Amino acid sequence: MSPLAAPLLLLPAAAVLAAITRDPAHGARRGAVLVLMAWVAAVGPALIGRSGGPFDALVLTLVVATGGTVPAHAARALRHEPYQRRFAVVGPLLLAAVAVTTLAEPLELVLVGWLLTSALTVALVRTGPAEADAGRSARLARAFLVGDAALATAVVLTLTGRGPVALAAVLVVVAAATRGAAGPFMRWLPDTLAAPTPASAVLHAGVVASGVLVLLRHGSDVATSSDAALALAVAAVVLGGITCIVAEAVMTTRPDTKGQLAWSTIAQLGFTLVLVGLGFHVAAGLHVIAHGMYKSASFLGAGSAVRGLERRRSAPPA
Repeated sequence: MSPLAAPLLLLPAAAVLAAITRDPAHGARRGAVLVLMAWVAAVGPALIGRSGGPFDALVLTLVVATGGTVPAHAARALRHEPYQRRFAVVGPLLLAAVAVTTLAEPLELVLVGWLLTSALTVALVRTGPAEADAGRSARLARAFLVGDAALATAVVLTLTGRGPVALAAVLVVVAAATRGAAGPFMRWLPDTLAAPTPASAVLHAGVVASGVLVLLRHGSDVATSSDAALALAVAAVVLGGITCIVAEAVMTTRPDTKGQLAWSTIAQLGFTLVLVGLGFHVAAGLHVIAHGMYKSASFLGAGSAVRGLERRRSAPPA
């Protein structure tokens, strides 16, 4: 993590630049440039093996590079909106927190990044018209509170060596499920669709996938016995399988583009949990990263999809 520390400091710098620039749109674009510079400076050491390896480079691409394109898009999409500056400030800070969560090695640092990600995600979702804030963030805050408590308990049990190891393993799965809107926590992601579309794109640039990435990187650190590994696998397969079936069924009933994208994400993350439980870690990691890149771009293009549908309905082909 240490070789990545200096480049990732550009992410908070991007937030500061967006906060002090007179024009929020200019601040967002300049912040996006700093974010992309952070990715270029950090992905090089990861590729040559000085920090992590190719998988870390892929995670950086998902979180920093993919997330860095969103502020540039939002500079145009949110222009003249009263909450544009807040989005431009919170976005880079959230990307920095997700990068720490998914790339850090010590469990204590992972927990710090996880808690910061929760707080900043709630702040990002609240970006938008004031009258919709309370309704769309309440379920998110409750789900994240459960996930934060689960991960904190698992980290404490692991570091102190007290308590059943299997319980810590199951709690890590529960934390990943809350972050990925799996199991009983499915509703929070569709509730965020009232936020501006760039906010949904940022969530898919590593936020919703961070639980699975933590599970892939640190699941073996927590499940240190055969019983704990079995408990982790069963919990992941059960939660992920139920989520995949239910979310896929709901997706087919949604008439709106963003709703279909959100429920598709829930189904895909549930499928990834199943892959983790079955031991296909490489497939799970590649799937969740590729899905995050694709779905973030899909949300940014959701407006074009809606306009194209309207054109086809108003002027159907002969």
